[in-house]
This record gives sequence, structure tokens and C-alpha cells, in this order.
Amino acid sequence: MVDYMLDVSVAEFRSLLKSVSSNRGDHTGIASSSFNEMDVLCRKRDTEIKGILACALAYASLLRTSGMRGLTGISVKLGDFADL
Repeated sequence: MVDYMLDVSVAEFRSLLKSVSSNRGDHTGIASSSFNEMDVLCRKRDTEIKGILACALAYASLLRTSGMRGLTGISVKLGDFADL
């Protein structure tokens, strides 16, 4: 995921979201609210999507580097880190 997010452009990401969202019937097991979020994301400006991708990349990098699981990482705050 980290490698993908390092290489994907906003246009590619938007195109992928539109493709998945427009083929809802082919993707069973994905909640309808997830498709709604994809639609909302597709309508955002490029700069907003770029910022969202940067935050997601930072979060995924934190998990990969620390070995944390996603649920643990959700509640991490800056104060949880110690200066070494």
C-alpha cells in the first residue's frame, strides 16, 4: 500500500475510485457507505485529494515502520512517542 501511494497520481487514484464506484454490483462485501465515500472523494479538488493521500501515506508508513496494527494506530497521539 505504501509503495502504491508513493507512485499514484491524483488522476489515477480518482479514475480507480470512479471505476470501482461505477461497478458496485461487481464488488460484493463492500458497504454502500464506502461507495458513497468514494463518490464524495472523486468530487474533491486535486489539492484536497493530494492532501488526503499524503495523510494516508503517513499513517500507512507509521504502521509499516512500527509494526502496529491499524486499530492500535488509530488512537496514537504525538505525545505517545518518546525522544530517544
